[in-house]
Amino acid sequence: MLGGHLQILVDGRVYFPRIGTGGQVQKLLENFSNEFGRSGVEVFTIEGRIIIHLLNNGSSRIKELLHASGSSYRGFYLAIERLKAKGLVTADIDPNDRRARLIRLNEIPEQLRMMEAEC
Repeated sequence: MLGGHLQILVDGRVYFPRIGTGGQVQKLLENFSNEFGRSGVEVFTIEGRIIIHLLNNGSSRIKELLHASGSSYRGFYLAIERLKAKGLVTADIDPNDRRARLIRLNEIPEQLRMMEAEC
């Protein structure tokens, strides 16, 4: 759950219900989308689903993120490369299994952190 709000996971994709006009979830998503949009990331793209998964679950293995993104193998790797190029994620070797890589979010934008704390 992002900021304690309801999310629905269907077929590896995250959906957020709209709770009335101007509902808290809708406002949070709009702010979330705008904040990452300033970094050149659209939230409801493959990159957005990767970021949402990392915010909810922390560092994740490539296979887990690929499934959560709901994208093709090639589309996923292109998205990861775009996120790395923008400095939003980092790929590290998993200390528990040196064959695997962990993807983690770099610094979360301050405004997003403040929005999450308010919810």
